[in-house]
Amino acid sequence: MQVITAPGKRDRDFFILQAVFGTMVISLFLGVFLTGLYIHMGTPDSVMAYIPIMPNIAGIFLVLTGSLTERVKRVKRAVILLNFLSKTFMLSAVFVPLLVERSLAPYFMLPLTFMGFTINAIMSVLINSWFVDTIDIRIRGRYMGARQVFTLLVSATLPVIAGNFLDGFYDRYIAFCIIYLAAWTFSLFESFSLSKITEPPAHEHKQKKIKFSSLFSVPFKNRHFMKFTVIMMVFHLGWFISMSFAQLYEIKYMKVTYSYLTLMGSMGAIIQMFIYPLWGKIMDKYGSAMIMRIALFLFMVHTGIYFFMVSGNAPYLLILLNINGAILTPAWVLSTFNERFATIPTEGRTVYDSFYTTVMAITILIAPTLGNIMREAIISSGIRFWVFPEFKLLFILSFMLLLILNITLYIKNKNNTGLEAEKALAASIKGKLQPKKIKK
Repeated sequence: MQVITAPGKRDRDFFILQAVFGTMVISLFLGVFLTGLYIHMGTPDSVMAYIPIMPNIAGIFLVLTGSLTERVKRVKRAVILLNFLSKTFMLSAVFVPLLVERSLAPYFMLPLTFMGFTINAIMSVLINSWFVDTIDIRIRGRYMGARQVFTLLVSATLPVIAGNFLDGFYDRYIAFCIIYLAAWTFSLFESFSLSKITEPPAHEHKQKKIKFSSLFSVPFKNRHFMKFTVIMMVFHLGWFISMSFAQLYEIKYMKVTYSYLTLMGSMGAIIQMFIYPLWGKIMDKYGSAMIMRIALFLFMVHTGIYFFMVSGNAPYLLILLNINGAILTPAWVLSTFNERFATIPTEGRTVYDSFYTTVMAITILIAPTLGNIMREAIISSGIRFWVFPEFKLLFILSFMLLLILNITLYIKNKNNTGLEAEKALAASIKGKLQPKKIKK
């Protein structure tokens, strides 16, 4: 009832509608459809490692746009324009094979796709700030949990329909063109939803000019923000060093069909419908730090499961992976969003967010590059301890890196708790914590 009756319900309703249409767009432009399109074009495996994570890598230049996004006064108009441009660039990539030879097509498609994701990343920074200004922190966890239920209804149905359409259509390339056109159309409805949300208030600091050096120095001086950023860097490096190859491994080497992959994604989305509100309530009650640590542990388990995947058990392990993913994804999305913006002040919010996005993009770019170097070295060495050792060893490496991160965070948290207890005890001994006076 608090979420329903709090002021600003109309804006929250249109943010839900925006999320629904945005999920339709992302479901068809990204995931197995983006990977599948580039596989269909014959893209080399060394390049394929970067395709699923291209949206993350595209934020690499965002720190340079921090001074611009921070001074945007009419956020709504800017977001709608950026949304149209980004989705149009993404759509244009699918038509490149009509103009150039198919063997060369991926190398012309990549710049268009990358440009689309870069513009989309700038738009996301503005939407994040808009969202934080609009949604009250006291109900944010529960609202985000409820909002995600609506998007998961899309995730549970649309990719399955599109996957079956792709597998059954007489020409796979034409099917990709139809799917991408549908995604672009849904982006127009997303823009309409955004146009109905109240323009965020213009903060006083938007009049200030921001020096180029401040784009880096200001975030660096915030100790709490940098601590969170370093944890995220270590996590993303450990995760993407192997998991950037996960979809390639499933589609090309495990021979899993698009229909089955989208069906598993649908199952995970249905589970998340029940999990998201639960995590939202837990976060509003206990905070986001604990939830983030649980999610990090589940990510470690996820990479360990991939190590045991072979063509015979792939369909069964994908069920387990999607159940685990359905539990950890809501915990991760809710906790990291709140933890990040808890460390970011209102003044310079888009500067901080742009800096963070750039740092994550660089980390995520480095991770598959290291993974590719290791994969090629394993292939060249002739190691044959199991099927596809070039992937198996990367999966177990991710597991070990995330295990070290989990242990480090556990020890630091335990030491900090003990230090706080010692300080409290010392303060009470010195009389800084005065006992309550007892009335005579």
